[in-house]
Amino acid sequence: MLFIYNTIAQNGSLTYGPNLGVSGKFFKKTLTSGISASYNISDSEGQQQNSFFNFRWNTAYLILKKHNIGLMLINQHRNLKNRPSSNDFTATLNYIYNF
Repeated sequence: MLFIYNTIAQNGSLTYGPNLGVSGKFFKKTLTSGISASYNISDSEGQQQNSFFNFRWNTAYLILKKHNIGLMLINQHRNLKNRPSSNDFTATLNYIYNF
């Protein structure tokens, strides 16, 4: 559970919501994969301001002993007060060398 409380110029801002994620290793530990989801709400002075839903999926594959290739997909849906809703999708492909 995420819980953040900020005060700026005596106005209280609160962000809260559940987070859930699972991950595992497969194929003799050469493939790592995980998914997670979160739903967060932002309040200011007792009034709901925004809400966010995030869904993430990530995977990494061990190519050689020190070489990995990975992929991360993120989908975020935002409901903003006094603004239109928006939906973003981000994909990241990466290469990792461990030394």
